[in-house]
Parts: sequence; C-alpha cells; structure tokens
Amino acid sequence: MHSMNSLARTSCIILSAGFSGRMGQHKALLLYGRGKTTFIEKITKEYSSAGITEIIVIVSSDLMKEIEVKHLDMPDNVRFVVNLYPEWGRFYSLKTGLQNTTKGNYVFFQNIDNPYVDSELLFAMAAVCAQANVVIPQFSGKTGHPVLLSPEVFRAILENMAIDLRIDDFLRSFRTMLIKTENPKVLVNINSSLDYKKEFPG
Repeated sequence: MHSMNSLARTSCIILSAGFSGRMGQHKALLLYGRGKTTFIEKITKEYSSAGITEIIVIVSSDLMKEIEVKHLDMPDNVRFVVNLYPEWGRFYSLKTGLQNTTKGNYVFFQNIDNPYVDSELLFAMAAVCAQANVVIPQFSGKTGHPVLLSPEVFRAILENMAIDLRIDDFLRSFRTMLIKTENPKVLVNINSSLDYKKEFPG
C-alpha cells in the first residue's frame, strides 16, 4: 500500500531536453533566485529530501556536456539520461525516462521550467494515488505540475508506439484526480527571459 509517508516505490522524471530557444540558455542552469543554486539542483534536492530514491533527468546531449563541466551539487541518486531526439517532444522525453525507471513504480514527472516543487505537495499527491491513475495539482481551477502517474499509466506509455502525442491528450483516457492547492506556483512555466524576470526580479 502506498501510504502518505512512503515515497519509496516512487520515482521522479524531470524533463529538461528542450532547446530553450526563447531563453537563450538551458533552463536547467538558470539560477533559483539570488543564490548560486540552479533550477536542476533545487528540483532534484526537493524530490530527494521528500524520500524519492530514483530521480531521472532527461537532457539533450548539449545540456549533458554543460552539466559535466559544471560540478553541480546534486543528490547521489540523480541519473541523467540523454534524449537523442529532443525535437520529438515531451511525450518521447517522458517515454525515454520511463524506459530507465524501475518497473512498477509510481512516477512523478515535471518540466525543468517550474523550480517550485515542494515535499508537502508531493506527500499530498502520493496520499491519494491509490484512488486514481493520474494525480494533478490544481490552483484556482487550473492544472499544474508535477503530475503523478500510476504503474498502469507507466506501462501504457511504454506500450504506445506513437512518439508525437501530447502528454495531456494521452492522459485524458485515465482516471484522474485533481488535488486542490493554495500554492499558485504549481502553474508557473518559465519559458522566456521575461517570465524569469517576473519570477525573480532584481
């Protein structure tokens, strides 16, 4: 049974293989606020401190090269998987992550462009995961990130041969539970330098 305090059989996939063209640099390496912590360090530490033992980050080969020379401070249980076809989109990135994930686990996934994940929300989502195949946080009627997938959805994505599906469309056929949250940050997507300045002024 998957209880509120146990994220042991839960993995996490962070999608970070996009080109970040509008940003002019890889979002994974953006700084979180005024400190020296990057988005990728902040997000992976949050999942790790919540007790998630398998954290997989999907990167492009370009980003992998940058990470290798940067000496980032990340938990030991973070694994990088290179997506050789990032232009094939997020569904393919997610599938690439799942191919490297322990079978039968529940899986959180999220984009690199929202650095605000927190363990309180992860626990709340895990507490209800037995009641649905897909758990999504909702603020003010809008859905956000991260998303929690059941082992059934995990299997279905791996069995699906298409590469260019929209993740949202694919997930619609599964039983979904929306978890209301008071935290507007679940809706954030930092796609451009303008978005970044709005979140981190100064």
